[in-house]
Amino acid sequence: AMQVFCNGGIYALLATTHDPHAGIWMSISICTATCDTWASELGMYFRWPTVSIVNWRRAEPGLSGGISLPGTLGGLAGSFLMGVFMHGLLSAELLLDGVFAATITVVGVALAAMLFSVFAFGGMLLDSLLGATLQVKYNDGHGLSDAGTRQVAGSRWMTNDVVNLVSNAITVAVAVWVLG
Repeated sequence: AMQVFCNGGIYALLATTHDPHAGIWMSISICTATCDTWASELGMYFRWPTVSIVNWRRAEPGLSGGISLPGTLGGLAGSFLMGVFMHGLLSAELLLDGVFAATITVVGVALAAMLFSVFAFGGMLLDSLLGATLQVKYNDGHGLSDAGTRQVAGSRWMTNDVVNLVSNAITVAVAVWVLG
């Protein structure tokens, strides 16, 4: 439940607002969560060399703060696909609400998805930076990990879920500030 809240909480909060641009902010939020999730999962799946986003030294695949080429490209792909989907939903909503006659063109969809992906990519990088610098790390004798009993770095309350929530909130706040 905590993971779902931390990945979708900003999206859900935005859904309760009366902001006319909430759909855009919600799209950026869900694209950010998608980008980070796809990056993590594909990075671990392909098990290519992973490096720390802070010092570029080798890191264990799956350790927060580590990045890899397949993970990064996979995150971008995921955020772009989610951006296409979200733009389709936004366009359909505008047509149904009669706000204006939105035209869904290939170029329009691609541009919207790229805009969402730019913010999502920044959010993914922020997530990795927060994961590498502030997230709790443990070492129970088998190297650094995000779970364990012997804390060696970070703040105990700064779990991966909290990192996801914070990076998503900051990403959406930056989008509101830049595009607002």
